[in-house]
Amino acid sequence: MRKKAFDEEVVLRSVMLLFWEKGYDSTSIGDLEKESGLIRTSLYHFYGNKEKIFLAALDLYIREQCSGWVEILNKQSSVISILNEFFDSIIAHNCNSETPTGCMIAVNSTVTNGLSYETKEKLQLGYKTVISALESLFERSIEQKYIKSNDAISAHDLAIYVMGCIQGIMVLSRALNNEIDLRAIKRQAIRHVESYVLKC
Repeated sequence: MRKKAFDEEVVLRSVMLLFWEKGYDSTSIGDLEKESGLIRTSLYHFYGNKEKIFLAALDLYIREQCSGWVEILNKQSSVISILNEFFDSIIAHNCNSETPTGCMIAVNSTVTNGLSYETKEKLQLGYKTVISALESLFERSIEQKYIKSNDAISAHDLAIYVMGCIQGIMVLSRALNNEIDLRAIKRQAIRHVESYVLKC
């Protein structure tokens, strides 16, 4: 196999940012050539088709972005302290001028035609990884009696609620790009979770 005569990390990051900004459907092979600095034959040789290039870029996004959020959620601290740090990280992610706003996974989750089962599963994995970490956080908090345990609420319910708030932040960051509004979502989400907290 021909040796890569380019910095793969630099190339993958450039195409990741492109797919993140424009979405899979709106990104052409010509766009990928221009952004990566590689000609079409090189892209196909080393990565395969457009979907394979997207999959490699998506892997990088999950490693760089989702893994950091999971690390925060796995910390051993009070649930409210962890959620504050988690939301702050999400907001900082969306207010970073060096990367597109929103979430690469959210931007591309509506692509249903032409994508393989593997790629659709990878898109879902990004969500599932963070939801699972949120659910584990709330399960720990219930076990440690930081959060009320009753039939009206479950760790899964709280995890899905917080993930919904996060997706709201991701979507509004692309539409409005207003940090004040994003922090308003954070405040209300934290207040809602605090209503179930017994101690912080």
